[in-house]
Amino acid sequence: MPGSHRHLTKDLRNFQRATLKVPIDFGLQVRADQRKAQKKISEEEGENKHKGVTSVIGGGGIFIQTGDLLSIGSEIWMKFKMPGEKQLIHADGTVVWVISKPSANKRYPHLGMGIKFNRVDESAVSMIDSYVTKKNRIFRELKFLLSQDNPPMKKIKELLTSTYIQDYRSLEDLRKQVDWEMASFRFSRTN
Repeated sequence: MPGSHRHLTKDLRNFQRATLKVPIDFGLQVRADQRKAQKKISEEEGENKHKGVTSVIGGGGIFIQTGDLLSIGSEIWMKFKMPGEKQLIHADGTVVWVISKPSANKRYPHLGMGIKFNRVDESAVSMIDSYVTKKNRIFRELKFLLSQDNPPMKKIKELLTSTYIQDYRSLEDLRKQVDWEMASFRFSRTN
């Protein structure tokens, strides 16, 4: 297995990202030359199907938390739904980095894989961009509200409900969560 956290490419840094916690199915792409004379192999069959949970998503790719790690360079298919959407997103991608040991990294503390999107339908790209933009806007507003001496709790609870974050123990815990979420939105164009 590759090292704990290695990158094949850095171009994913050009996209805004947001946290996303939804179930995801994925598996290795089966090339036509591997199928030979066999029937078409279904994505859902046998050892080719794995499960995980998404962690971070952006227009360029997704991080999947899973113990079913694939090697860097593996081409995969993925299926998942965005929160509040009925449409299943089908996408193809390439594993570009892997975390094969538990990490102290706050953004990616779990085992998993960074996937670069190779093929995503336009409607799915639109859903992803809309989700990231909306979540970014909401968390900026939350960060502002939490910076006030006497934050308006009704507005904060309303914003939390719209971002699927409803449980927190204290304002300090919520501030830490918002700071962590905001760190996911950072992006650079340093390539």
